[in-house]
Amino acid sequence: AERMAEAAAAPADPECVRKVSAKLPQFRKNIADVSSEAVTAAVHALADSGRSDVDLLCIGLGTPSSMHNAQFQLAMVKALLQGLQQHGKSVTLTFHEPLLDATDRDIIAQWLPDATVAPTNVEAKIECPNPTVVFMPHCCSTLCCNLLCANWSPSLANLVIIGNSFAGYELRSMMPKQKKKIVPMLQVLPYCRELPLKELPSAAEAAFSDTSVHVFPRDLLPGPGDKLWATRPHFPPPDHEVILAPKAETAP
Repeated sequence: AERMAEAAAAPADPECVRKVSAKLPQFRKNIADVSSEAVTAAVHALADSGRSDVDLLCIGLGTPSSMHNAQFQLAMVKALLQGLQQHGKSVTLTFHEPLLDATDRDIIAQWLPDATVAPTNVEAKIECPNPTVVFMPHCCSTLCCNLLCANWSPSLANLVIIGNSFAGYELRSMMPKQKKKIVPMLQVLPYCRELPLKELPSAAEAAFSDTSVHVFPRDLLPGPGDKLWATRPHFPPPDHEVILAPKAETAP
């Protein structure tokens, strides 16, 4: 809460905005192959929706004003946006990151002038009724599980999640206590198809390491009456990496 208050109060730094904004076009070029791979997977996964409108959510970006990885990831957001648009999609872009300060917001506004920054922190508990591509680079398992729980139904087919590998989380969760934290992820893993991002340029490797595109094919997911959907898993306990929302802000 203190970090969020400080971020909100600090004035924008025009010089920082200028320097970071100058880097982003080259970063965008550096990741052209990787972003094209992700866009192709997303478009293919959402094709059976028959809709041209797509929501693009960026969750947990961090602060591009001070984080090198976040700058590469911000370049990826634009690549995803433009790639979806080139496939005829009408895209609505929203950022969910409670740590953005005025400088970060100005950087985003210059790079992606049509983007919206969500006014409240909902800890990724976001219902996605429309075809949605979610870019959540290096987000902890709690945020990913929150997103899954909020969409616990066959409508998961609407989601494409680009983030840390689900299979990687499973491999690293050997103890019962660790498995308990990722129950939603483990439950949908049999119905998920995961495509690891390849051909990462060395300069961007840290920004996208362990990143995969996760899709939930409609023909693999259980139908509406299946027992999987009968009881939505509990939202996982708070993680030390998650900035908690005030109770009044948290989505139900």
